[in-house]
Amino acid sequence: MVDRPRYKAFITYSHRDEKWARWLQRSLEGYRVPRRLVGSEGAYGHITDRLRPVFRDREDLSSSADLSARIKEELSNSETLVVICSPAAAASRWVNEEIRFFRQLGRSDRIVPLIVDGDPGALEGSGACFPPAALESPEPGRHEPLAADVRRYADGKRLALLKTIAGILGIRLDELRQRDAQRRKRRLVLLGTAALLLVSVIGWLLWSQVTTRAAAEVQRANTEELLRYMLGRLDTLDPIPGLERISPADEAQQQRRAQLGLAGLDDAGLMERMLGWREAGKNLQWQGLTEDALVQFTNSRAAAIELYQRAETAEQLFELGQAEYYVGEAYIELGELDRAQQHWSQYGAVTRRLLNSEPENPRYVMELSYTLMNLGALEQQRPVPDRSKSLELLRAAVEFNQMALVLDPGNAEYSDSLINELEWLADAWMEGCDLGHGHEVRRQTVKLRREALAEQPHDATRQKDLALALTGLATVQRQIGLNQAAVASFEDAIGILKGLQRAEPGNGEIEWEALYREVRLARLLTATGELPRASSIIEGNALRIAELASQDVGRDHLLSVEAAFFGLDRARLMLALGDNERGQRKLRAATERMGDLVAANPGFRESLQGLALASFLYWQEFGEKPAETLRTLLQDYVSGTDPMENCADADLRARLSIMDGDRIAAERLTGYVLGRGYFDADFVSFCRRYATCDLP
Repeated sequence: MVDRPRYKAFITYSHRDEKWARWLQRSLEGYRVPRRLVGSEGAYGHITDRLRPVFRDREDLSSSADLSARIKEELSNSETLVVICSPAAAASRWVNEEIRFFRQLGRSDRIVPLIVDGDPGALEGSGACFPPAALESPEPGRHEPLAADVRRYADGKRLALLKTIAGILGIRLDELRQRDAQRRKRRLVLLGTAALLLVSVIGWLLWSQVTTRAAAEVQRANTEELLRYMLGRLDTLDPIPGLERISPADEAQQQRRAQLGLAGLDDAGLMERMLGWREAGKNLQWQGLTEDALVQFTNSRAAAIELYQRAETAEQLFELGQAEYYVGEAYIELGELDRAQQHWSQYGAVTRRLLNSEPENPRYVMELSYTLMNLGALEQQRPVPDRSKSLELLRAAVEFNQMALVLDPGNAEYSDSLINELEWLADAWMEGCDLGHGHEVRRQTVKLRREALAEQPHDATRQKDLALALTGLATVQRQIGLNQAAVASFEDAIGILKGLQRAEPGNGEIEWEALYREVRLARLLTATGELPRASSIIEGNALRIAELASQDVGRDHLLSVEAAFFGLDRARLMLALGDNERGQRKLRAATERMGDLVAANPGFRESLQGLALASFLYWQEFGEKPAETLRTLLQDYVSGTDPMENCADADLRARLSIMDGDRIAAERLTGYVLGRGYFDADFVSFCRRYATCDLP
């Protein structure tokens, strides 16, 4: 056992594989060990909640005859050695020396290979991936180590990472995969928003801060009575037609059943195939290959239906629900919301049956909470969401979450979600243009994020979480007219992200997050008249934004929309500074680009908002509406009449109403948002210019 090791792992690699080393270090240090494993014993001792720190950066040893004293010290202070294996690593003298030194420390059993390139079966000098030192053994003959392999046709990134983590912890892979899958399933589905009930009721369930007589009465209520009450309400909490029943196997299911040969498999073989297809789908999804993942998830669903038809047990019912969930999740990623809703409704119907069979099972209670939360969040993603339906689903989800916490009050995973849920809650208030509540909850989340960071001030994940929380606070501060406070929040967020970027200069995603917030800050400065500072930010970052936007930093369509917004911001600033020729050229290009993005993904709300703003600015600058094809793309967005309208959407619809000559609609929308406390600086300038408001 290493006495008080400084590092959880030491990554040895060829500098040709540096991108893989950076990915691995980020992934290991960002990984949270499932709580049900924390505190248990692995082969190498007590399992902690995080795998950090991980040593990666090395000195340039090219002029040395031996490993430096510093490298030997860091190897001596590392619990495990992770070897990134490739032909370049196999040929590297220093990778081999580091492996040999680690063996000399008596830790040969703690060497964890990770293959990124090459042939594990090849001999040295012919594309071999294993460094010779990794194959050394006291026994004669070649001893090929068990290794994880990140390549698509092998383990894939996700499974390879889990294999590596299992090796570092000294536990079986299947044990880690089971716990990790449970944790990922719970966290991935928390996509929605909640209602204020989350603060007033779940708050006391988590912290036992009962402050009202009503809360105290609920806390003292007999669990069985509470369950009976909740199950009674279940009959009225079903706004999705078809949630009551599982769809019968249709013709497509029968065809897939025959194609896959499911009837010829026994139950054990069928279960193995079902879980294998699901795992393959998850690996493909992890790599961003969503369409391929959907095929695997659909196969897994077909097997789950076959199993359930053979024996209607709780286990088979649970697996069928999981199968429906993963198919729906893939459709969400593909932007097919109606098909996602269909499968998630079935997921809810399955879970409803589970809960009816075991009403005191907190796992089943939370499953139903998850599906209701998912359906509520899904509705919010539509271009013109039905917010009343969404809130009904979300409130029901919160009630079932309460019930699970009453049944299992010590469940740490449920408790850990509190801050995230508060952030979703703030978004829910903002969606209904309730800016007062949104501002208050955002202030709470920033406070909680700061407290969490104070416990581990060097935790990169917690630093990033605080930066994102500050961005959310800045957004609502701007909307209610607290412009200087919003500037300060943006600056704090940017400072944190730039610090993370300096620590990891090759991380394009962190760099983009920082740049995106700088652009948001410049947008606010432009609206408040601080044009020179705004111009310095915009022009100073223009080249780098263009470079990053042309690369894949993991954001796909959203990155394209954010880059298009930058083009729009740049055009507006040029026009404000009197650079009309360039500004008009940029405005035309930004408007066309937003149109292309909406046409490519008509249901993506951010691009719709971008096209709405660009169309108004185009009309304002050129005195004519943009092309009819662009206006057609906005037809559904413009016609929204939700009484719980999002303030930002109402702002844009007021502008489009002026463009269309409908002053009555513009004045109604202006009155609505001002009455809600919406005093965004840019909107105030608009309503004064077009006399839709009576502000001094």
